[in-house]
Amino acid sequence: MDQILIPLLVAALCIWGVVLIVRTLFSRRASPEEIARLVNSIMGPMPDEPGHSLKPTPDQDEILSNLLKFFEVSAASRSILQVLVKSERQLTVPEVTTVLNGLPSRLQQPPLPEHAVRAVLVNLIAANLVQLGGDTKLAPTPAGRKVMEHISPPTA
Repeated sequence: MDQILIPLLVAALCIWGVVLIVRTLFSRRASPEEIARLVNSIMGPMPDEPGHSLKPTPDQDEILSNLLKFFEVSAASRSILQVLVKSERQLTVPEVTTVLNGLPSRLQQPPLPEHAVRAVLVNLIAANLVQLGGDTKLAPTPAGRKVMEHISPPTA
């Protein structure tokens, strides 16, 4: 059980970190100076500054592309969002956990515990990919549906 929990916690923390960075970068509340300071602290000096690295600074499209790539390899987040997008109704956390653990791709793996699913859902909600209704039921946001379109195109 501990062998599964540690990687899930690390993945959840990584996703949360990425979400916080993206929210800070693209927040309307952050001033351009704050964004520049954050980017400089992450990316290092800019080309005209001493100590500039050889790697070019990524543009917004590259950042978004990298986030989609990250999401593609984050199996738990991708699977949970997929369950919500494919559902014809809003689901509770226990329902999401049950459907997720019943997916054919998960049958050969140990079931994910509800608290691990809840941790991933917190990150998906923070990233505005999932919304929590007043009745504690979960549904994908339009952004969540768009992400799933990009990482798993509909089959014909």
